[in-house]
Amino acid sequence: MTSPSETSSVEPRRLVSFPLAARLAFFLFLFGFWFFRYGDFLYVAQGYDLFLWRWSFFAEAIRPAELSLRLSAFFVQFFYYPALGAAILAGFSAFIQYETERLFRLNGRLFPLSFVPATLLTLQITSVGYYVFEYCDVAFVFSFLFQYSFALAFATLFDSLKSERGRAAFLAIGGVVCFPIFGVFALLAAFFCLLKEATRPDAVNAPASKRRRRLVFLALWTLAVPTLYWPRFSGTASTLGALYAAGLSEGTVFIRDPETQTLFDALLKATLVFFVGAALADAARLAVGRKRLERPARSVRSPRRDKKTPVPTERDAAAKRSSSVDSATLISALVVLTLAVAVVRFSFYNPDFGALCRIARALDREDWEEIVRLEAPLAEPSNSVIDARILALSRLGRLGDELYLRPLVPARSPQLVQTASFGMCGDRILYEFGAVNPALRAATNNYVTKRERSAWAAFTLALCNVAEDRRAVAERYLYRLQGTLFHRARAAETAAYLNARSAETSTFTPYLRLAPLSDERRAELDASFAAVRAQKPTVDGFFPNRCVSHSRYYLVQTDDLAKRPLRERETRLATLLLMRDLPTFAEHLDGYLLEKTALKEASERRIPRFIQEAILLRGRFPQAFGRPADERWSVPVELEIDPEIARRFLDYLKTIDASRPQNDIFRDVDLYFRQTFWAEAFSISEVENY
Repeated sequence: MTSPSETSSVEPRRLVSFPLAARLAFFLFLFGFWFFRYGDFLYVAQGYDLFLWRWSFFAEAIRPAELSLRLSAFFVQFFYYPALGAAILAGFSAFIQYETERLFRLNGRLFPLSFVPATLLTLQITSVGYYVFEYCDVAFVFSFLFQYSFALAFATLFDSLKSERGRAAFLAIGGVVCFPIFGVFALLAAFFCLLKEATRPDAVNAPASKRRRRLVFLALWTLAVPTLYWPRFSGTASTLGALYAAGLSEGTVFIRDPETQTLFDALLKATLVFFVGAALADAARLAVGRKRLERPARSVRSPRRDKKTPVPTERDAAAKRSSSVDSATLISALVVLTLAVAVVRFSFYNPDFGALCRIARALDREDWEEIVRLEAPLAEPSNSVIDARILALSRLGRLGDELYLRPLVPARSPQLVQTASFGMCGDRILYEFGAVNPALRAATNNYVTKRERSAWAAFTLALCNVAEDRRAVAERYLYRLQGTLFHRARAAETAAYLNARSAETSTFTPYLRLAPLSDERRAELDASFAAVRAQKPTVDGFFPNRCVSHSRYYLVQTDDLAKRPLRERETRLATLLLMRDLPTFAEHLDGYLLEKTALKEASERRIPRFIQEAILLRGRFPQAFGRPADERWSVPVELEIDPEIARRFLDYLKTIDASRPQNDIFRDVDLYFRQTFWAEAFSISEVENY
């Protein structure tokens, strides 16, 4: 049987154990959330915000609070390894939770509130979604996590100082030093410090008037600090008010979707309001507590106790405390669990977005099989995902068999309506299609939009210039990449390849490091650049809607097509079908069939599925191909048609004949293609709707 003394000794340990368990569980939850759900997002994000290990990188920070973005970029660079990035984000979130709880005394029933700011900051980061590829400043998106950590750490360090003079000197000097770095967050930290100082118990033999004067001086000094920097930042801060608010809009996210922008701004304001409210509430509680202590004690007559009423024992008191602790613990656990569920439920994520982030990594590795695998399960792929799949099938030589097996019309989600696909890996896709000039323009646009800190755009620009034999320009971007921690190795390899192929030098050549380049790796790079050069697009136009899908239809060069390998010709014939260019398809089909049917092996003679179906359609409906010479064209007797394709074609003809006259169906070539059975995105039943 447990004695009262044993019960009371156990109680404090129970009070401590739950907060520790809750903090650990919250850290592990956030780590799993970032790593498993957003790991590829973190990898993609770091590629859009370079941190350069050069002094010039910091010297470029000429605006107030811009150095805090450099600090944010320092942490963002480690997202190159998603597990490390998840640990960093979860660690800062756990730090914010602990410091919020400690600094504002959110214990007991208020303990779950300490998890709110980390939850809001997590939702704010994830709300950006597709726009991490577009206009947003990635360092700015993640900066609030690090800047709130600074504000809380600054206030905690101030509160730990014992000397009044030491605290005053720390606040006065620290505010001056930290404001140009952290902007408004330095003022927020000073606000926390002033409230702590105002509610601190009076020291023994310390005149209250002197303490109040010191407090007023510190408050006025804090408010005056931004004006000291007005001569320095007047050229970059539009108004004095903008200088005071520096850090809240220094890397403003420009999102063309009003709903996403509103959500991001609302979460930003909600987090700031929470911290200000928590500081004011804590100060009010301390002030009320001090007044109660200052009231004179009243003599209270003890009430008369009935002889029949039992006297409460220590064991009863311990049991009552235990019941109270259990209920508070249960409520806190439910609140923390609810916040975790809210993070998963309300954070932006869809299968296409996750696949696009993974496709970006696969595209960087030229892993074409992986791209096809990632796109396969998507119900509504976006434009960039469709483009990447078409590119992968082209490189794999499977375009003729698999082109129409997946949707070719992009999804129209609210974000994708506003998001252009040139930012979402579009520049690299254009390059791989051989459209070097559009790729250069798209990558330049992305490079400038990201303030010359996009590794993705910089490397695309380098590749385009290598493909065009412009070594001096390519080395400019390779030099930029070699200033990073995790992209320098690849830049050094490309620089070594350039050095081996060309004797030309530039002003950047002496500063570039060259990586060892094996003969095998050099052969792989030669093949990669040769594949790009072989594309030879017919049009190097740049489309005003900045959409890759509108460009890919103009990337088929048919000059000297008869001299190209059969596999490449099959890909180009399939792309002509994709472009709905039936006359050109028919023009180049006969020579291809002549060579294909002359092959000895049966496996080599097989024609890709969709080219077979187009051949059958040409023989049955020559008028749809728009060439008078096709009126007498027939399918070659020696041509081998797959039995399943022939059966489906006959079934389709029966459906057409039974539904409506032929002359009405093929009035519009584009409509005809939409209704044919081999365009898998459209079912047979749709024919009857026209």
